[in-house]
Amino acid sequence: MYVNKTKAMVALGSIKVKTIIWGIVGGMFLMSFVGSFLPEMKEKYGIGPVTYSALAFVAICGLFIYLNLQKRKKINLAYRLSNVFENDSDATMMTNEIANAVHLSTPALEQNLLWLINNNYIINCRFDDKNQSRIILTDVNEAATNEFAIITCQACGSKIQVRPGQSAKCPSCGTFIAAS
Repeated sequence: MYVNKTKAMVALGSIKVKTIIWGIVGGMFLMSFVGSFLPEMKEKYGIGPVTYSALAFVAICGLFIYLNLQKRKKINLAYRLSNVFENDSDATMMTNEIANAVHLSTPALEQNLLWLINNNYIINCRFDDKNQSRIILTDVNEAATNEFAIITCQACGSKIQVRPGQSAKCPSCGTFIAAS
């Protein structure tokens, strides 16, 4: 599992509530703004600071709604990325492959993935220290041995992680290796 489901579900619920609240508040200010143009209101109060303040609050509410929806898109991307990661046969993926799978540009994917990892929405993966365009899905530790088998490449001697029962291409020499 690559999505921190607890954190993602709490965040999505919070985003929904905040979006509804900002929508209601923005709607009230929008009614105030539109109401200031009614003939009787315009004649009595004119178009003044209250009208412009209402318009400013509508814009602020719209901005907060937009920001909440952008965060929601990123969290939904975490679920899509998790599906891509779970279907990978070895423990590494190139960012351009992941970007193609989720229909994003590589720079957009890298930026969103970095945000998701740093904010703990995506877990059990990291950017490779030596090659920033490669994602390592699980560190070599006790947890990884349950998900990946560590195989030695017969051609070059490199150690690679492969899901049991699947094959992978050695990143060092390109030889295909099957895990048993």
